[in-house]
Parts: sequence; structure tokens; C-alpha cells
Amino acid sequence: MNKRAQVTIFVIIAILLVVSVAMIFLFRDRISPIIFPQSNEQKVKSYVESCIKDEGNFALFVLGIRGGHIKLQEPYFSTNNFNTSYLYYYGENRVPSLADMEKELSSVITENLEYCTNFSIFPDLSIQPGDISTETTINENGVKISVQWPLVISKGDNTIQLQDFSAEFPIYLDIIQKQATSIVLMEQAHPETIDNIYLLNLYSNITFTTYPDGTVVYILRDSFSRIGDAPYFFLFANKLNLGSNSTI
Repeated sequence: MNKRAQVTIFVIIAILLVVSVAMIFLFRDRISPIIFPQSNEQKVKSYVESCIKDEGNFALFVLGIRGGHIKLQEPYFSTNNFNTSYLYYYGENRVPSLADMEKELSSVITENLEYCTNFSIFPDLSIQPGDISTETTINENGVKISVQWPLVISKGDNTIQLQDFSAEFPIYLDIIQKQATSIVLMEQAHPETIDNIYLLNLYSNITFTTYPDGTVVYILRDSFSRIGDAPYFFLFANKLNLGSNSTI
């Protein structure tokens, strides 16, 4: 092949490359991405986990306004507007452990998840549910609710089984519980004093209200913990010996 023919071939290849690149840029916005439809397995799994998320958010909200408990334990502080737990009561430290909170959260999810779901929204599927078992983990990463719920899903001659579901929540109860404990320990050491400087140095934004019977209600607002777009609130009451010589 002579030199002139070689040059011609290189020119043609270069033109083809330029045209190819131009075509890609011209049509790339017209090419729709390939979207694979969800399988029946994925649809059911997403649906159950959305219920875990809804039930978990509500349970965590209640646990927050009731001082680490979902079911209030006597004695507790009650007003016309809200009820919350005493975490310090005349010298007694009543702060629930993380294990206690995990147990209560797991229990309420196990009790309520079946009522949250309505498998009739999948009319082309036969879904046979088994027994629900829930495990909640609270650590530095937030809250994770893991559910084992055997579901036998049938359509025609095809049958599959799902059983592992979970949801995670950016709520840092481990830090909040440590702060509540530190406030209780402060008041055990100085039962007639509320140390405002000490409270300002804690992680959360903390406010408190005193009542005539010697009850102090604390509100911990943690902007890093979220339920949806809202910050997380943790309320609890302490019963102090606030007399005429008390300092607030």
C-alpha cells in the first residue's frame, strides 16, 4: 500500500471517530435509562421495611417524650399536656439502660408490625406470614431494628420465602442516655442545686422547667438525631428536694 493510500485510510478512521463521538453526545439525552421492574420479592420486602420504619419512628418518638420508656412505670410525672418518666426520684437513679430501651422497642415492633401491614395490596400474590421476632440494637451508629418474619410468597407454581427485614434510624440514644445519666448523677451529688453551667457544656441543647412540687422536667434536643426532618427530643422528670435554700 502506498503512502497516499495509508494517509487516506487514517483520515477516514479519524472522521469516523469524530462522527461517532458527535453521535454519542447528540443522542445521549434521548436514550432512556433501562429501568428493571421490581420483582415480587423486592416489592414485598420494601413494603414490610417501610412498615418497620413507620412503626419504629413512632415508637422512638414515644420513647423520647417518655424518658426512655414506651410504657410508663409508676411513679411518673403527669400534666394535662404530657406524661413522662421520673429518671431521678428522691435520690433513686431510675435511668433505663440501653438494653431496657432495646427490649421495649423490640416488643412494640413485634406487637404492632402485623397490624401495620396489609398484604391484600398484592392481589396477585398469596402471602402466608409466620411468627415475628425482633431485635433492636442501639450503638454509636444510631438505632437498628432487625425483624425475622417468615413470609411464604406464592404465585402460580412459584414459591419463595422471605424472613429478614431491617430499618435504621439516625437517633443517637446512646449519647442521649449518657447525658440523662450525667444529669441524674449531678443531682444525686447536689440534690438542692441545678448547675446551669454544667448543663450548657453537655452535647445536646438542654432546657428545663421547675414545678412547685419539686419536679424538674428536662428537654434534651439533639439536632444530630432526626425523625424525618425534625430534631429528636428526649424528655424526663427528676424529683428533687428543692427547698428555700435551693439554687437554680
